[in-house]
Amino acid sequence: MLVLLLSSGASADDHLLPVLGICLGFQSLLVAFGGSVVPLPEPRHGIVRKVTSTGSSIFRGLGPICPVQYHSLHALLDSHQEIEPLAWDFEADNRDAEQMADGVNPGAILMAARHKTKPFWALQFHPESICSDEPSQQLIDNWWTEAQAWNSQHRPQPPAHLFCEQGSKTSFESVDPPVDGGGLGNLSSQQMGRRTDSGDLMDPPTTADALPYLVVGRILPLNGLNVPNIWDLLQTGESDAIVLDSEPHQRADTGSHSIIGCPSSATLKMEYFVKSGKVCIRQGAYQSFVDLVGYDDTIFGYLKAFMGARKATGGDPHIPFWGGLMGYINYEACLETINIGTSGRPDRPDISFAFIERSIVIDHQRQRLHVQSIKPGDDDWVEMVSSKLALNVPSTVPGSVPIDPLVLDSVITYPDQTSYKRKIRDCQNYIHSGDSYELCLTNQATVNSSHLRSPWPLYLYLRSVNAAPLSAYMRLGGMTLLSSSPERFMRWTRPTTSGASQGYNLDCPVSTYQRYSQALSQWAQ
Repeated sequence: MLVLLLSSGASADDHLLPVLGICLGFQSLLVAFGGSVVPLPEPRHGIVRKVTSTGSSIFRGLGPICPVQYHSLHALLDSHQEIEPLAWDFEADNRDAEQMADGVNPGAILMAARHKTKPFWALQFHPESICSDEPSQQLIDNWWTEAQAWNSQHRPQPPAHLFCEQGSKTSFESVDPPVDGGGLGNLSSQQMGRRTDSGDLMDPPTTADALPYLVVGRILPLNGLNVPNIWDLLQTGESDAIVLDSEPHQRADTGSHSIIGCPSSATLKMEYFVKSGKVCIRQGAYQSFVDLVGYDDTIFGYLKAFMGARKATGGDPHIPFWGGLMGYINYEACLETINIGTSGRPDRPDISFAFIERSIVIDHQRQRLHVQSIKPGDDDWVEMVSSKLALNVPSTVPGSVPIDPLVLDSVITYPDQTSYKRKIRDCQNYIHSGDSYELCLTNQATVNSSHLRSPWPLYLYLRSVNAAPLSAYMRLGGMTLLSSSPERFMRWTRPTTSGASQGYNLDCPVSTYQRYSQALSQWAQ
């Protein structure tokens, strides 16, 4: 995104912030100052190509670089009046800066440019990509150096709108407002079951009444146990089950832990239906419906408040889960966040969660089991499960392949081939035209089998023939979800505290953000 900050009453330069536009930001910069954007002959999504520069500005000291490109469109300059070209992708990779034509668009794809008088730089490629070479990533440092130099000359004081005064100190921390639980407290099964004389479920206690969720648990050696073994030992006849399984294909970055949620009949369940806009809360024999007014009118505002009233403490910091919501969110629920209408299915929740108080986390790297609970006074359950796991020898041979339960008797209905191919062509056209850089085309196949009494054997077969670091087995309500995924969409880790600041960590490149934060801190001083 390209952001231009201007204000009246002072020199325009005093209110400009240095900007580094990437990809769309590059195209926006050129269009803003007289350029145009046209389609590429072929999309360049996730490819590494050689880029040759003039060696000036943010390319100073760098030779040819090999960054990742991810675009279907490219920008053209109509004049050199305000924008200075900095780098190109030549179709013939052996051309260098001395061979560049004198024209505005010298027989190549423009890859970088800068404004001649304003602190705006832009790159068509992605220097931050993991596949871009080291000189490409050096561009960010070079830009930061030039940005600081421009600020020193034009902006002696920091922009007031970036900071908020707290006493005599200046702070730029992002502070979440206090969470109003709106009747979302620490729900015990007894509190959830209280009723009024009219028979309606009473509002649960407020956040102010909530008690902290303290983790109690034991750590055991794995001793050859695996996810199926533990599953077999823990089966108690409960209808719901949740297994996040990384055992079949362990990787330090994506498959280091497996999590087994242990719901019971008293576990709080939550379902959301896009079609009706209703949130249904169930616990035991009781249920109620939540009005999303007061939660930004969104299910995600409600989830934030729900978890804001339920903070677990005291767990092992080396494992990713102590307790909380486990379940799924489908595409239809996510489409609401970008104002794309969707009907959903009235017979199937678009979001389904269980508030898991009891769980087992398997640390595959350290070969340890964590038996834990955030349920008050649940030491007996922790001891009972720990003893059961410690005393039992694995009953199955790790790595054995179960029999495919579908080979006995099954009828599989696949999508229509003609329709499916037409959808592929439509996706390709959208990508070529620049309307999207990535589309995930999904379809549905239906399997009917008279011999398939339980989906668990099918999941065991799936994990044996398609080992994936992020597999899952979820049985929630009337639906069972089997997943064998090689990729993770997002990881959200628990808060980390450093001095007075506190925040969450996401899986993303953070070096640039850290440099920016450090520079702002020095600037504020």
